[in-house]
Amino acid sequence: MAQSSKKTDYFPFLPLVPGSLVMLAIVAYPLFEPFRLSFTNTSMSSNYEYVGLENYEKLMSRGSRMVRAVAPTHS
Repeated sequence: MAQSSKKTDYFPFLPLVPGSLVMLAIVAYPLFEPFRLSFTNTSMSSNYEYVGLENYEKLMSRGSRMVRAVAPTHS
């Protein structure tokens, strides 16, 4: 009599793992690197230091170009 085992065989999917990890890295790096760099004072060079939220404070401060550009669209 055959045993009715509900064990799933994952072996056929193992060759997909390396390619999936490479694809994840290719997609994830460009998504997260700009976010990380937004907390630095880098300007197209390898020398930078972390400035925290200073860039965002400049972006949202009164009189900044961004605020002047976006303000008319929300009035």
